[in-house]
Amino acid sequence: MLQELYIHNYTIIKELSLSFSPGLTVITGETGTGKSIIIDALGFSLGERPRGEIKKDTHIESSFKNCGVSLSKLGVRKDIVIIKTDVKERTRYYLNDSLASLKVINEMRKNLIDMVGGHSHQSFFSPGVQLGLLDDFAGLKNEVDSFGKLYGLLCERSEKLERLRKKIEETKRTEEFIKWELESIERLNPKIDEDNELEERLRVLENAEKLLQITDECRAILSEDGGIEDGITRVRNLIAELIRIDTQVDVLGKRMENIYYEIKDIDSLLSSYTEKIDLDPEEIEKIRTRVMELKELKRRFGGSLEGVVKKRDELRNRLKHLHVNEEEKNEIEMEVAEINKEIDTRAEILSKGRMSTVQNFKKLVMSEFADLGLQKARFDVRVEQTGIRETGKDTVEFIFSANPDQEMASLAKIASRGELSRCMLALKKVLAEVDRIPTLIFDEIDIGVSGRVADAVGDKLKELSERHQVICITHLPQIAAKADTHIRVDKVLRSGKTYVTVKELRGKDREEEIARLIAGKEVTESARKHAKALLKQV
Repeated sequence: MLQELYIHNYTIIKELSLSFSPGLTVITGETGTGKSIIIDALGFSLGERPRGEIKKDTHIESSFKNCGVSLSKLGVRKDIVIIKTDVKERTRYYLNDSLASLKVINEMRKNLIDMVGGHSHQSFFSPGVQLGLLDDFAGLKNEVDSFGKLYGLLCERSEKLERLRKKIEETKRTEEFIKWELESIERLNPKIDEDNELEERLRVLENAEKLLQITDECRAILSEDGGIEDGITRVRNLIAELIRIDTQVDVLGKRMENIYYEIKDIDSLLSSYTEKIDLDPEEIEKIRTRVMELKELKRRFGGSLEGVVKKRDELRNRLKHLHVNEEEKNEIEMEVAEINKEIDTRAEILSKGRMSTVQNFKKLVMSEFADLGLQKARFDVRVEQTGIRETGKDTVEFIFSANPDQEMASLAKIASRGELSRCMLALKKVLAEVDRIPTLIFDEIDIGVSGRVADAVGDKLKELSERHQVICITHLPQIAAKADTHIRVDKVLRSGKTYVTVKELRGKDREEEIARLIAGKEVTESARKHAKALLKQV
């Protein structure tokens, strides 16, 4: 519940401190004194947009107690929560002295307080909140919680299945790529240093004609008539004659013999070399193609054939250890299918449970309308099946029409603030036992209300305050008289400056204020007697 509210420099409020109590608190005061500004300031401090321009030194602080249950689902475990809002160059929010985001503050507001009246961010307007309230009213909370856990499991398993499918697809793409790269290497089946050997061979083949010309010329010099071989033979024979005459030159004969056979051997080698020279253009083109293919492999896989061979072995190893877990995927697919089947069954049960309670819920709300001056109003609950989510397959929206000739619309579209406030009061009254928001603030609930209806509004606010902290801004004495705490707001002029003041009223002060609400500016004895009578009725 709201415990304390401190406001500094917010619109016409210079500085103001308010303490709040359990039960029904009413705020009264003449028009223009700043009653609604106090509520606006509270809303702004809890993340709502301000209605007017905000000063750069605004500071608002609100404290709440007994928050454990309300905020447990947000992970807040502390029983007392203090929310501070500072406006300087920008607006900053603090939760228990720690900087907090606007999103966090908004979530806090939705679970701590509901403002009914001229405020745009009422949590009650949310279809999700309305669905939760209908479920609580229908006694489906445990079933919805159980469904939510099952839906969470479905999401978790579906996400895992999707990740596994993506991994399998990625593995298959990787496998295809590895096979493509491996095939490009294995198709050529390169050997280390093969490129060097082929390039040397190609160089020889590309110069075959010149090689033949050179070798032919060498052989002609060596072995044609009058060539080196004939000359060596003549010298050899002459030296043989010398040896027969003078044996001392025998060594020359041996050397000449070696030269002779060396020349014969060279000629034979040149002949063999000539036979190996290939002038086949197809062979040359074949080797050229092979050399180019090997160059492409080297460019792609490491710069050398040694790198290519290493890459081939690496690819083979990767392919060997690549694993596609189709079995696990199939198991999870079966599990997801079973969960989906269970989800559909439970969602249908929830949907039927909601539909079965709608008529009774409508009847109770409409019965509250009769006391609140809304006899011609209509209320309904629109339930539509819009797809599976954590709460089932239904979307719920409360719709309302104040007059028979008006089309029914969502609560957020109700134009009359007074009618909206009374409609919300009826709903809050019916849902008092299941609505978990601890603090309810009603502004402008008494617009267009008087007499018997005003009494009924006061009674219902009082009954509602037994289960919630209720704060109500009112101009009606019938409502003010039923309060547990009565706060009056005044606007005073001091040294030419306007100040907003607040005072908790008791005893005679309270009687006088209720008399003022009855009579207006001129309070009469009759009004005072009426005020005393109203207070005695409580």
